[in-house]
Amino acid sequence: METAAQAVCLTEHGVACGQGWLFAKEMPARELAQALQEQAAWAFRVGAP
Repeated sequence: METAAQAVCLTEHGVACGQGWLFAKEMPARELAQALQEQAAWAFRVGAP
Protein backbone atom coordinates (compact mmCIF):
# COMPACT_ATOMS: atom_id res chain seq x y z
CA MET A 1 0.00 0.00 0.00
CA GLU A 2 1.29 3.41 -0.88
CA THR A 3 -1.57 5.75 0.05
CA ALA A 4 -4.13 6.10 2.81
CA ALA A 5 -6.84 5.82 0.15
CA GLN A 6 -5.53 2.40 -0.84
CA ALA A 7 -5.53 1.31 2.80
CA VAL A 8 -9.12 2.49 3.27
CA CYS A 9 -10.28 0.75 0.11
CA LEU A 10 -8.61 -2.52 1.03
CA THR A 11 -9.93 -2.36 4.60
CA GLU A 12 -13.44 -1.81 3.26
CA HIS A 13 -12.96 -4.98 1.20
CA GLY A 14 -11.98 -7.07 4.22
CA VAL A 15 -8.20 -6.89 4.01
CA ALA A 16 -6.85 -7.16 7.57
CA CYS A 17 -3.15 -6.54 7.00
CA GLY A 18 -0.83 -5.07 4.41
CA GLN A 19 2.62 -3.78 3.69
CA GLY A 20 4.15 -0.99 1.69
CA TRP A 21 5.49 2.54 1.71
CA LEU A 22 2.48 3.80 3.64
CA PHE A 23 3.73 1.91 6.69
CA ALA A 24 7.53 1.84 6.30
CA LYS A 25 10.19 2.70 3.78
CA GLU A 26 12.51 0.16 2.22
CA MET A 27 15.27 -0.64 4.71
CA PRO A 28 18.25 -2.93 5.25
CA ALA A 29 17.59 -6.24 7.02
CA ARG A 30 19.22 -5.14 10.29
CA GLU A 31 17.09 -2.00 10.41
CA LEU A 32 13.98 -4.09 9.71
CA ALA A 33 14.86 -6.51 12.51
CA GLN A 34 15.27 -3.60 14.94
CA ALA A 35 11.97 -2.02 13.84
CA LEU A 36 10.13 -5.33 14.29
CA GLN A 37 11.62 -5.79 17.77
CA GLU A 38 10.54 -2.29 18.75
CA GLN A 39 7.05 -2.87 17.37
CA ALA A 40 6.74 -6.16 19.27
CA ALA A 41 7.91 -4.53 22.49
CA TRP A 42 5.37 -1.72 22.04
CA ALA A 43 2.56 -4.19 21.33
CA PHE A 44 3.46 -6.16 24.46
CA ARG A 45 3.44 -3.00 26.61
CA VAL A 46 0.02 -1.88 25.38
CA GLY A 47 -1.49 -5.36 25.23
CA ALA A 48 -2.08 -5.37 21.48
CA PRO A 49 -2.92 -8.72 19.85
